[in-house]
Amino acid sequence: MNNRRIWSNGMLLLLIAFHSSMHAKPLVIFVNNLSFHSPVEGNYTEVHLKIPAATLCFESYQKQGYAAGAEMEIVITGESDTVFHEAFMLTTPVIKDTTKVDFDLVDIRRARINKGHYLVYVSAIDHKSRKKVLITSPLQVQFNDKDVSFSNIMMVDTFYISPAENVFTRSDIDYIPEVNNYYSKDKIRISMYAEMYNLDQTIGAEDARVRIYISDMNGAKVPGFIKSKTLHPQKVNIITEGFDTKNLPDGIYRLNIDAKGNTGNTIAVKSVVFYKNVSPFETKERNIAIHSFGAWNIRQLSDFLEYLAPISTADELTEAVALKKKSDTAAIRNYFINFWKSRDRKDPYDLFLDYFERVTYVQAAFKSGFTQGYKTDRGAAVLRYGKPDYIAPYIDEEGAYPYEVWQYYKLKAQNNVRFIFYNPSGINNEYVLLHSDALGEPKNPNWKQYIYYKVNTDNRSDHNTTPNIYGIHPDDRVKE
Repeated sequence: MNNRRIWSNGMLLLLIAFHSSMHAKPLVIFVNNLSFHSPVEGNYTEVHLKIPAATLCFESYQKQGYAAGAEMEIVITGESDTVFHEAFMLTTPVIKDTTKVDFDLVDIRRARINKGHYLVYVSAIDHKSRKKVLITSPLQVQFNDKDVSFSNIMMVDTFYISPAENVFTRSDIDYIPEVNNYYSKDKIRISMYAEMYNLDQTIGAEDARVRIYISDMNGAKVPGFIKSKTLHPQKVNIITEGFDTKNLPDGIYRLNIDAKGNTGNTIAVKSVVFYKNVSPFETKERNIAIHSFGAWNIRQLSDFLEYLAPISTADELTEAVALKKKSDTAAIRNYFINFWKSRDRKDPYDLFLDYFERVTYVQAAFKSGFTQGYKTDRGAAVLRYGKPDYIAPYIDEEGAYPYEVWQYYKLKAQNNVRFIFYNPSGINNEYVLLHSDALGEPKNPNWKQYIYYKVNTDNRSDHNTTPNIYGIHPDDRVKE
């Protein structure tokens, strides 16, 4: 790994090379939850975090250069109470040049946790811009001191002998996690770390056979990507392995580990999904056939039924609601395929991946509190029409609610179409659509008055002019 540096600010952070623009916005955070077991301390979970520093807003720091940071909060809740809470700052080192910010902030937070089901809430607020991202994910912990089991598999970005013990250290080696499990063309090796528990209680002093292999999402093993090793039974066995993936075709895969006992029976299995150059974040390549829809499980398809709502007809919405209630895997998958075929019979999966990229973007950019990004007005606009050509945000104009003017230079048969979003609640990211020129979208000829409603002297929103004291009119802030 090139350009690797360690930065310490109350915790250890790794700055990993990440080639992106300084102006890449919005704030992006990747989160991964993994569970482990210690024979001494019991069960614990790790929350792995990664923030591309280029998505943070840098500011001057004591005339020494520039720095940026994110205010982090992690909350883990059980069925009735909060079992873990931590608030902290992730900060970059002070740098001289912000024109090329090419590293990530990576951190690990650990919490002792009992066996059970939990929800993990991770929020990040940019220290300067106040942009906020909230990610919610499930967590299941099920280890005990008797059954043979694997920990979660940690995909590893890089590893090296530890210069000093830190949050990344395991048995004198620093393992730096690959938090979003994405492997681009220039990353030709996949490495992993996992732990196996209680093997000594099952097969005694005899060795066990463990296989590590890559499979497609339907479970078929990929030839040439299968390894095995012998483990001498211990209370905790550490498993590390890697594959050269230069010749692995682009696609979505699983990395699997399984173990067999004395009689050849499988005693433990674990797997994790990874992406080889098909991440919606960083690639446009479309080398996956239509049958790849079959790789999606029922939960993924059911969730995506809701993501389709902004671009669905009334009849499609009705059918989707009925299908979701039935939880019929075959029926939902068939609906999903037909939905995209009806829009592009020649290459429906290509169209789906374009839309998946939009969903990924709006979930990160517009999520507010417990409201998913696709359910927000701005998120729905991006899902219907794509990202706008021009955005003018105004968050501190005197006498006005925070608002944004979006412009599409060409939108279907229309030119220079505007969307006006504003935030009357003052809650971060709670923008609603006030007015649009687009056909089929809400129109409000008095939209300017709503933006300035809180300073109208007569407290009325039905006027159609804006007093000159407000300065530049918001309807003038559109590029020709």
